[in-house]
Amino acid sequence: MTFIAGPYTATYTPPGGAALALGITQDGFDLQWTQHGDVIRGDNLGESIQDGVWRGHDCYLEMLCEEFDAAALYGAHTTSASAMWPGSTHFGRHGQVGRLFSALAGSLILTKVAGTGAVPATTLTAGKAILANGHVVRSKMATRLKTVPLRFLLLPYTASSEIVHFVNV
Repeated sequence: MTFIAGPYTATYTPPGGAALALGITQDGFDLQWTQHGDVIRGDNLGESIQDGVWRGHDCYLEMLCEEFDAAALYGAHTTSASAMWPGSTHFGRHGQVGRLFSALAGSLILTKVAGTGAVPATTLTAGKAILANGHVVRSKMATRLKTVPLRFLLLPYTASSEIVHFVNV
C-alpha cells in the first residue's frame, strides 16, 4: 500500500499572456471528471443498467485560492485576460460575446513542489483551461483574508497526436 501526499504549485497563462502564479490554495487542487454515456436498459431487467455506450467525459480542476498574484485572477489590464475573467482584458468589463471557449482558454500547469512525496505526477499540464461554465466565483470585499474559489474546465486538445484533457508527466 502506498500513501500519496504532497503539495503542488500552479500557474495560469492566458492566451497571449505570461505565466502568473495562482499562489497557495486552502487545500490543494481537486482534479475531477464526469463520464458521459447512453445507458442500455431492457424491460427484461426493469430499470437495471445492463450496458452502455461511452460518450466521453468532462474534466475539471477546482481550488480555493488564498494568496495569489492579483494579475493572475483579476487581470493586469494589459493585452491578456485573467483566470477568472476570461472574456475581457479588464476585470469588470464585459468583452466580446460569441467567441469560443477554446479561443479564450489558457494554459494551467500544476508542478510538484521539489523534495515532497507528491505523486503520481511531477507536472500536470492542461493546455486549454477556462473558468468553468456556470461556476460562481466569489470575491469577498472585506477586511478578511480574500479567498477565491475557482473551477476550471479542462477542454480537450491535441498533444503528441492524441486528444487529451491534460498531460500528466
